[in-house]
Amino acid sequence: MKRRLWILLLVVTLTHPLAAQKSKPDSATTKKKGWRLFGNKKNKELEAVSKEKDKVSDEKKKVENEKQFLEWKNQNLSSQIDALDAQKKALDVQQHFLDSQLIVRNQSLKLMSEEQMKTQLTLLRQKQLLDSISFAKVIDSLKISDQQKILTQKEDQLRRQEAEVELQQSQRNLLIVVVLGILVVALGIYRSLLNVKKYSKIIEEEKNKSEYLLLNILPKEVADELKKSGAAEAKHYEEVSVLFSDFVGFTFLAEKLPPQELVAELDYCFKRFDRIMGNNKIEKIKTIGDAYMAAGGVPVPDSDAHVRIVRAALELQEFIEARKQQRLHENLPFFEARVGIHTGEVVAGIVGEKKFAFDLWGDTVNIASRMESASLPGKVNISEDTYELVKAHFICSNRGKKDIKNRGEKGMYFVEKEVLGD
Repeated sequence: MKRRLWILLLVVTLTHPLAAQKSKPDSATTKKKGWRLFGNKKNKELEAVSKEKDKVSDEKKKVENEKQFLEWKNQNLSSQIDALDAQKKALDVQQHFLDSQLIVRNQSLKLMSEEQMKTQLTLLRQKQLLDSISFAKVIDSLKISDQQKILTQKEDQLRRQEAEVELQQSQRNLLIVVVLGILVVALGIYRSLLNVKKYSKIIEEEKNKSEYLLLNILPKEVADELKKSGAAEAKHYEEVSVLFSDFVGFTFLAEKLPPQELVAELDYCFKRFDRIMGNNKIEKIKTIGDAYMAAGGVPVPDSDAHVRIVRAALELQEFIEARKQQRLHENLPFFEARVGIHTGEVVAGIVGEKKFAFDLWGDTVNIASRMESASLPGKVNISEDTYELVKAHFICSNRGKKDIKNRGEKGMYFVEKEVLGD
């Protein structure tokens, strides 16, 4: 029994120093290598914080590989620790056994004190080795924890950067949408303004045309009243000079001339009549076949209108005479005109709802028509009432009193010419 114990003690003594000698350099080398890797890695991580997302991803992979390596190393260290724990338990058993033997055989063990000291020294070394391995394991765990924290921080930073990029992209997209919206609205407003301007111009042109056509039908004052109130009340005028003109032998000429030529000649003459009346501020009333009617003193009363309408009548006859000479020179049929004027009271205005026309009513109109019928070709025949108003401005020849149909006798005068200097 004693012999077996001595052999077992000798084997343990010889085996443990060798294991310690083999394990110690490995531990020191591992520790030194671990610190070198840790320092290099930390410097790389500090330098790579500001790099792009792809570099961070590469570092993440490297850290995970290193983590796997350290976990593998930790597993190896755990195996070694387990082995050392088993050895320690065995040594504890042996030590317990030796302690019991020391109590019984103190004398015998004194001879073996040197070997016991060696055994205790071996145990101390093994304990130190175990402590160093545990410390290395703790250091490795701390390194892994620090690396995990760094990795988490980098992941958080990466997520923040991605969030900022997405926010900037969203803001940029929103800005683009707003700018495009503003441009679309501005373009729409611009096109609307162009259309409004275009349509306003068209409306203004059409309005001017309508105004021109309306003024060709009605006097300006009557047209303004009609536009303002929708109706124009007929008014009584105390003193209005009414002019009638008629072409002599019109029916005979109509039989000799083609209709188109007849209407063209009539249109040419009436256009010149219109200009003559407009130049003298006389209101054209209407045309009835080959008859032309105008009035002075309507729709605005004017005491000088009587003189102007007689002057217009003389100019009208001058034009007809000039046209007659031109047509004779061309060997063409020609017109001759009679003109009659009478002054008196009338009612003037428009009646009805459709095809408005400014017209005159009253006995003055009938007498003016009789003055034209009683006139001669190329002459301006005025009534005695008109003569009293214009005799200071024109040289007239008295025709005496002549019978007027349904009106009895009426004094008449031919207007020869206007007084010079008037």
